[in-house]
Amino acid sequence: MDRSEIENRKKNIEKSNAIEWYMTRKYLFAALFLMLLFCYAGVNISVNAVPIAENLVSSVEYYDRKDREGKNEILYWISLGSALVQKCESAVNDNLLFSKDLLWLNGRYARLQGKHEINDFKYFKDSEGYLQYAAFFRDEEKDVFGYAERVRRLKDSVASKGTKVIYVVTPSKYTPGKTVLPSGTPINDPNPVTDELIMNLNRLGIDTLDLRNVGLFDGMRYEDAFFKTDHHWTIPAAFKCAGILNDTLKERFDIDLDPENVTTDKRYYRIERYDDVMFGSMGRGAGLGFTDRESFTVMWPGYDCNFDRRSIRNAAGYEEHKYGPYIESLMHVDVFLSKDVYSDSYYSLYLNGLNYLDHIENLDHPDRPKVLFIRDSYFSPVISFLAPGCGQIDAIWSLEDSDVTDIGQTVMQDTYDLIVIETYPYNINDDAFNYFR
Repeated sequence: MDRSEIENRKKNIEKSNAIEWYMTRKYLFAALFLMLLFCYAGVNISVNAVPIAENLVSSVEYYDRKDREGKNEILYWISLGSALVQKCESAVNDNLLFSKDLLWLNGRYARLQGKHEINDFKYFKDSEGYLQYAAFFRDEEKDVFGYAERVRRLKDSVASKGTKVIYVVTPSKYTPGKTVLPSGTPINDPNPVTDELIMNLNRLGIDTLDLRNVGLFDGMRYEDAFFKTDHHWTIPAAFKCAGILNDTLKERFDIDLDPENVTTDKRYYRIERYDDVMFGSMGRGAGLGFTDRESFTVMWPGYDCNFDRRSIRNAAGYEEHKYGPYIESLMHVDVFLSKDVYSDSYYSLYLNGLNYLDHIENLDHPDRPKVLFIRDSYFSPVISFLAPGCGQIDAIWSLEDSDVTDIGQTVMQDTYDLIVIETYPYNINDDAFNYFR
């Protein structure tokens, strides 16, 4: 064997050893990563054993009560199994160790890269720093005319009682002509579906109020109407639209929910701004590393009115009872005590943000109109502002799917002077019209 062959063989051996060492490092890293991942998962499961067990029990009870009767046994077990997996995942995710730190790191990394989007385009920042919903593809086809027909059936069912019905659509943060988008941004635009729904409702003879086009920005800047980190409108914007709604009700139905011209007049409120306290649902999804806290304006009532409010807070039927003056009964002032911006937002100040059901009785003026609101969280402050002008309010979350409330049954069994159906544009789907199918 000559010298060149020896050198080649030596190089081949060295190359083979290098490759073997390279692969060994890869395997070691993969093993270490998997070990740490499984350890992290194991610790999380052990820490969350109680909420996981509670979620599993509640899921079994819910599906036994709701879905088992009359359902194919195989389909029942498939749907139950899927629900159990989702509940376990939800319980772990809600209590994930170091989740806030990991979320901050993810957001900060995206921010340092100069990115406008986060979480695979779940959210993105527009040119003014407002978080918006992104979408590359259209949602599945919606039965918009079918939704309008359900509202018409609801109206027909209460016509003999003299109940007035109005459908209200709120503005969304994405407002064409006012929202400034970076070039090529895949915006999730709910306006075409909303326009189609309003058109069909009008064709079927339903009174509508489109708050996207009626006076919201008359004297109010876009930045004063919406939060950067939340999908909701601000409290001053909700207050303004409460006045617009009441003016519409007076004009069309001769129903006045502010007979003393007090509750929709800002002169009767103490307006206070709290800086760096608001962190909305979109911000909590993106993380403090990606966006910042912002100010929150509160309108404290300067008039007296007493209420008795009973609320069902969740699908399990947990009840809460508040009694007394406006601030004590309709406002959830505990949000000011929380130091954790990820636990809740200041928007929950009004009617806890959202309950499955709110039953509110006006103790000072029980003879005023009896109103049913079929609504989502957008209308919590609006209901609060109009409550003094109502003798009784029932407010049902339109998207809830449980045995706690039944909108159709409530409408048929009780008698109201007015029914207000409100939908946030992004919530226009089959679940929001879960009645008179």
